Amino acid sequence: MNGKCSTKRQRLDACGGQRERAQTPPSDRPTTFLDVFTLVLAHYTRALAAAGEIDFHDMIVQATDLVRSGRYPSPFKHIIVDEFQDISRGRAHLLAPLLDQHAERRLFCVGDDWQSIYRFTGSDIGIMTEFQKQFGFTQRVDLDTTFRYPKELLEASSRFIQKNPLQLKKTLRSPQSQPDRKPIKVIVEGVSDADGHGLRRALSEIQASEGTNRAKVLVLGRYHFALAAVDTLRSQFPTLEIDGRTVHTSKGLEAEYVVVLDVTCGRYGFPAEIIDDPVLNLVLATAGRPPPAGRSELASNELPVLDSAAAFPEGASRKRIAIHSGRSINSSAFHAAFRSLESKGLLRPDGDLYHLTDAGRELAVAAGGSSLNDWLNKIEPAEAKVLAAIAGAAPRRLSREEISQLTGQSMTSSAFKAAFRGLRDLHLIEGDSDFALCEGVSA
Repeated sequence: MNGKCSTKRQRLDACGGQRERAQTPPSDRPTTFLDVFTLVLAHYTRALAAAGEIDFHDMIVQATDLVRSGRYPSPFKHIIVDEFQDISRGRAHLLAPLLDQHAERRLFCVGDDWQSIYRFTGSDIGIMTEFQKQFGFTQRVDLDTTFRYPKELLEASSRFIQKNPLQLKKTLRSPQSQPDRKPIKVIVEGVSDADGHGLRRALSEIQASEGTNRAKVLVLGRYHFALAAVDTLRSQFPTLEIDGRTVHTSKGLEAEYVVVLDVTCGRYGFPAEIIDDPVLNLVLATAGRPPPAGRSELASNELPVLDSAAAFPEGASRKRIAIHSGRSINSSAFHAAFRSLESKGLLRPDGDLYHLTDAGRELAVAAGGSSLNDWLNKIEPAEAKVLAAIAGAAPRRLSREEISQLTGQSMTSSAFKAAFRGLRDLHLIEGDSDFALCEGVSA
């Protein structure tokens, strides 16, 4: 029982430490969360103690304490860890004292950082990518041959994965080859494929290619609702064995064909642009890792994002940073820069805006904010007309009807409607029925 109380007390003490860390951002939301969570944790602790139970986290923490104190003398000199890319900091802390008990010990770990998808559960890929820093001298052996798919698909997927600067670099090969077939085909079907037209086209092409042969098709969606059409279409293609899954439940599965749905930008696109709640940075991997010491440690795709973010002390959306930096918002390198800068503690999301941290501001070279004329030259023509009309009337607000008359654009045209959405995304205008420039945008 003392061990349980000690573990829970450590958790409550940790909440206090996290609260001190949480006071550094300008928002008080993390500290408010910790005030509430501390009460919940106290109640949870009492419930476990009353039932004489411990949870999984307790198992790891108490085991670590037993090994570290010497109360558990480990007989193991050789330790094997599988799926090492999914290891958490807590489990790594258990490994360290187990290894320290023997001078001649061996740690053998098997994992693939390219398959790491469980950060949301607490795994920290940095333990694998920085293995030698964690555990000392290391010999790395790459299993560089795959038999799962042909080299044409392997080359395309490898190039894509290694766009992420945080992944380990490696060269893989496949003895299979299908030079007469394209490994990837893109089917464009509107903004999303909620009605299943795109999926139907893909399945029709697969069935035509296979003839009467049976083939397994794995249909993947980022969310369950993306798979709504799978059950309806399954009966229409009897020679195809169609399995619909979310990406997180498909790991390790194989099929002759894989169809990935809704590969598009947007809140529910793939990858999704839903921003993690900043509160999670208190507990998820890389939250407390020291930032880079200088600009030379940053990748070429990170610097324009960092410098453009510095131009907007009030925060900026991805779209605003993309336009200011002259980068394509649909570029994988552009999106990877945000993930990398966040993991390095240089960029902090807040809703749909991004702010530089103190460490980020120290490394950034501010390119200067964009004047109204700069924006007019960079945004879409329809957006520029609407923005110029609103700026010309400032400080008076304008209705859509007035803006339509001033710009000569039809209120029903798609470009006119999209202009308002685009300017709001850029935080250049505000309003629903009548419009004005956002604060900080000078006319």
